[in-house]
Amino acid sequence: MRDARFAFAPGLDVAILGQDAVVEAFRREYAPREVPDRGDTALEIEFARLPRSSPAVTFGGRHKSVAWRVAVSPADASPTRMVIDLLGVPISFARSLVQGYVVEPMLSVIAAEHDRALVPGAGVADERGLTLVLGRSGAGKSTLMARLAATGHAVLGDDQLLVDGAGMGSAFPRRLRFYPDIETTAPEAYARMPISLRRRLRLRKALATASRGFIRPSLGVDRATIGARWVPGPLAIGRVVLLERGDHNGELRDEVATTEDAVTWAARLHAEQRARLNLSDDPVWRRRLAAVEERERTIELAAFSGLPVARLVVPHDRPASDAIAAVAEHLGFAI
Repeated sequence: MRDARFAFAPGLDVAILGQDAVVEAFRREYAPREVPDRGDTALEIEFARLPRSSPAVTFGGRHKSVAWRVAVSPADASPTRMVIDLLGVPISFARSLVQGYVVEPMLSVIAAEHDRALVPGAGVADERGLTLVLGRSGAGKSTLMARLAATGHAVLGDDQLLVDGAGMGSAFPRRLRFYPDIETTAPEAYARMPISLRRRLRLRKALATASRGFIRPSLGVDRATIGARWVPGPLAIGRVVLLERGDHNGELRDEVATTEDAVTWAARLHAEQRARLNLSDDPVWRRRLAAVEERERTIELAAFSGLPVARLVVPHDRPASDAIAAVAEHLGFAI
């Protein structure tokens, strides 16, 4: 069994343990935050087989061809420990899903307890400060950031950022996530990819076609492969954008929003992020999660206070490439 350790923020150290393939996968994901020493950790995650019965808090999940079982230490244990059992094929698909459904949601819990909100959002910086884009999966955050990164903009992340109460945003080192349609939705990024990555995207497209969309894994891509650099931050947040798809036709809608709107929006995203972290049946875990929600609200109220907040609604009839170009232009970024 191997292990790797990552330091995401002060006190927010995470250890990943498991077979070579699992540990190497997470090393690729979180490489900029890997640290060599083996000191205290806030969260320990082991990938291993689970016994049929366990004294720990347990839950499971399933998505298409894969499944997982998870055992979590009691809510008052320190550090928090998880054991994750991956099932089904391809196992890399299960690992990727568990990263988004279990590992990072639990990391968001630990982050809040260390005075950081792991916000489901994207971020790009310029002389105006950090533009924080909050939006649900499918809103277009990743495609927007891929296009901005490929054209030289300082992108901190496409899916999650760490935010503190002083209004500073820091990069979360997760790799960018691309699907085969990146060729048309973000042609600048696709053009910069090496042939090997384009080939892997084509294979994913073939897999999705052969399975009639049943298996449609994304491809994790290091930002350096599209010419982007690692921008860790922290940087001062200059504005907050609430990005969503609308049911109207025509032009983008830009609506003024408030700090409270942004905090409420972020709370919904946190809830969605932790929806598969099924711990609410345990009363002690339920209290711990409620305290985390309140702590996140406090952090985000302080972080967003006094900032301009806009709600940007993308019409559903605009092709993805055109819609993302319009969003970038509206926000003042050339692509």
